[in-house]
Amino acid sequence: MIKKIVRFPGQSAARRRMDRHERRVRCEVSPRWIQFSHQIDRHSDQDYLRLDVMTLDANEKGRKLCELIIDPRELEKLLASLPVKDWRNR
Repeated sequence: MIKKIVRFPGQSAARRRMDRHERRVRCEVSPRWIQFSHQIDRHSDQDYLRLDVMTLDANEKGRKLCELIIDPRELEKLLASLPVKDWRNR
């Protein structure tokens, strides 16, 4: 028997709100996510943001794959400079 998946309206928006509250951004195609640290650390003239790349282990619990330490200002600049390809009207 084929089970049909019924998605309730607003579930996606609620999940995204909860993710923001928990400081994470999920991958749209795999069970991985980026977990952001609680704060940005400032040392002299450099800011550091710790990001944990996470996945699910065999018991469906979060497991850290690696840690990245980046300059949040550089991340903002890079994201702002990326072009957007609109696939909605194809």
